[in-house]
Amino acid sequence: MSVLRIVSYNIHKGRSATGSRECLPDLRLGLYGLRADLLFLQEVQGRNQRHISLDAQHESLAAALRMDAAYGCNAIHQNTDHGNALLSRFPILSHENQDISDHKLEQRGLLHVKVQVGDTVVHCLVVHLGLFAGSRSRQVAALVERIKRLVPADEPILIAGDFNDWNNRLAPLFVQQLGLFEVFAVAPEGPLTGHAKLRNSVRRLGKTLRRLPKPLVLPQSVHELGMNGAARLTLPPRTFPAVFPWFRLDRIYQRGFAVRHARVLHGAPWKQLSDHAPLFLRLRWREGNQLDLLQNGEQFFPALFHAIDAAQTSVHLETYIFNLDRTGLRLLDHLQQACARGVKVRVVIDGFGSALYASALAERFAAMGAQHRVYRPEPQGWARLSPSLRRLRRLHRKVAVTDGRIAFVGGINILDDFEDVPNDGVPPRPRFDFAVRVQGPLVADISSAQSQLWLRMPNAPVICSSSPYSGV
Repeated sequence: MSVLRIVSYNIHKGRSATGSRECLPDLRLGLYGLRADLLFLQEVQGRNQRHISLDAQHESLAAALRMDAAYGCNAIHQNTDHGNALLSRFPILSHENQDISDHKLEQRGLLHVKVQVGDTVVHCLVVHLGLFAGSRSRQVAALVERIKRLVPADEPILIAGDFNDWNNRLAPLFVQQLGLFEVFAVAPEGPLTGHAKLRNSVRRLGKTLRRLPKPLVLPQSVHELGMNGAARLTLPPRTFPAVFPWFRLDRIYQRGFAVRHARVLHGAPWKQLSDHAPLFLRLRWREGNQLDLLQNGEQFFPALFHAIDAAQTSVHLETYIFNLDRTGLRLLDHLQQACARGVKVRVVIDGFGSALYASALAERFAAMGAQHRVYRPEPQGWARLSPSLRRLRRLHRKVAVTDGRIAFVGGINILDDFEDVPNDGVPPRPRFDFAVRVQGPLVADISSAQSQLWLRMPNAPVICSSSPYSGV
């Protein structure tokens, strides 16, 4: 496993937030303390003939930090120019700067750098988008076109910079078209800072003093349980102005990594070094993995059944829907055979998605000797009429791991492909969905996420008869 330390920072041409003083020496010292592996920098002056101390800032920083540098010039003036830069502790294979200026008033570019990280080529793109919404949309379209044309689908990507996207309208383009994720949206939730603790305490105190019932407000999106066990909807961070961050301008998008930690660097010295606050994160990635895309149940279920039949020690399955249709009954047969061989079997179903067959499944799992838990069981009787936002938080994971060596992750429930498909006059066709079979070091992370969820459900119903997990 490798951990990369990433920083994205608009350095404001080496001047303070107000532009009143030079702060490049302090900037070098601050960046040195972060020990970053990759630095995505915007508003870097490559030439300054008026103040020699601000000239060739990418070279000055790279020399002080002992990193390689690539620079892309965007705006050229009589005595100065500035653009984007990438500083790397890893060898830079190639770089190219693409002009994505939308009009003469703003010169913008994207710097595309290929970096050799171990045996893997990582595509790093440093961007600084325009101030107008129309310009940003066209510039993102150029970025998406470049990635689709030049970046293979199986190679990791990091895109970082000043997006000027304060209304967060560009995010769907990255997620839907490129399969990228904004790092703060998928980062594990760390301990609360002092400001967050104070803010939460004030909110609780206000509710207590008002003595008002908690209002029932339905969220626009339903929280789903992520791979790390968290259930959150996270907006991009506030980074501008650095002295009192309010606008959400800076972003980091990634593909091919696991986000271990992400935060905005507030306070001293950062609020004095630039008008933007820097983003800092740690990414984790593992080499040596094999991924196989499985389309629909016709590919997924035979692969899952084969892995269960080959299992020698353990099978751990999580699903939102577990139907007792033709597919569900076949899966139960394979799980029963695994239990008969002495394989430890654990199954977690969702209390709402699998409510129709929850009792029947409990009896079948108990009879075969498998251990079974229900994620947030639905209340019974009159309690079902009580509104509660807690009931909206569901287990939407569809994950299976066998022997800690093979994992299946995707969107396919334990449900027959031809169940509940549209009746639109077209001959029956299977439901369209995907799963991925994973082999390699990543399986350990998936298995760990399953174990964390299992241990977080101490009060969930456990049906067990001579289970190999007894006493856990």
